[in-house]
Amino acid sequence: MMKVKQIVSGHFRTNEGAKQFAQIRGFISTLRKQDRDILSSLVSVVRGEFSLQ
Repeated sequence: MMKVKQIVSGHFRTNEGAKQFAQIRGFISTLRKQDRDILSSLVSVVRGEFSLQ
């Protein structure tokens, strides 16, 4: 997915942006593997209420 993102946008503006993108994609991938609702999980993370248990 990183390569696709780089091809689409040309590049990441910063290394920190690339790192954040990879962390978010990894988290979403984990949610999919656990068959969890992605949007509600992301909202829970922002609220500080999320748990993988």
